[in-house]
Amino acid sequence: MDAPKKIQDLITGYFTHGRHKNISCIYVAQRFFAIPKAIRENVNYISLHGGHGSLTDTKRIIRLYTEESESLAPVIDDLTLQREFVVFDLRRSKSDPLSIRVRWDTSLSSITEQSQFNPSSISVQSQFDPSLNPVRSQSEPSSITVRSKFSPYGQKAVSEAKKGGHLIEFARVFPSPKERQHLLVPGVLAKNTDTWIKFVFREAYGLSGKTLGAYFQDFLAKVQGRTAKTETLKTENVKELFSRYEALKATWTVEHYK
Repeated sequence: MDAPKKIQDLITGYFTHGRHKNISCIYVAQRFFAIPKAIRENVNYISLHGGHGSLTDTKRIIRLYTEESESLAPVIDDLTLQREFVVFDLRRSKSDPLSIRVRWDTSLSSITEQSQFNPSSISVQSQFDPSLNPVRSQSEPSSITVRSKFSPYGQKAVSEAKKGGHLIEFARVFPSPKERQHLLVPGVLAKNTDTWIKFVFREAYGLSGKTLGAYFQDFLAKVQGRTAKTETLKTENVKELFSRYEALKATWTVEHYK
């Protein structure tokens, strides 16, 4: 409500046309508590925009929808400063991954450098676990932005699989087409098991581009139920057998070829 009417109209239009036309009303506020209580209690969505409110107010807002207010508030604040729309769906519970959205159809971006969060925890893009998802910043040109191929639901699934220690099992099971529609963003296809495994690996370890890194072969081997050591032994065995064959062949006489 504090935002200029022009901005409110622009944002409201964004959420009331096309794929978002089912949303009846969006209230835009730099300070949620500036909205009259009667209105706050009768809306389905709240959108934060502008980033000019205090961090304390931001934490109070977020606390209504998630227990992660302390760590998520700086992320939200930074996003609103960059003119991202952070939308809270009041109809959903705090544990529902879809209760917090950014631009309604995109995920929070993550970076791997200059973060106030624990770098060792940066494994999955996630709107719902800010310790794994530090926000990007326009003032950090060296930061690497990772664009996820997974939907918010899929990001949460990969994150929980990794934290629970069963990422290998998660990557091993190739989802059905219907399941993949829920796990991946629209337009992204995983037509086979190999592609699916690569998607999971990139998501879990925050990788972008075509490079998978040195550890992917170990990961792939575990998913396929083998080990890199086993493969090496197999290669050595083949070489040994071939050498033995060559040595044996050298002892053959003409009679062996008749």
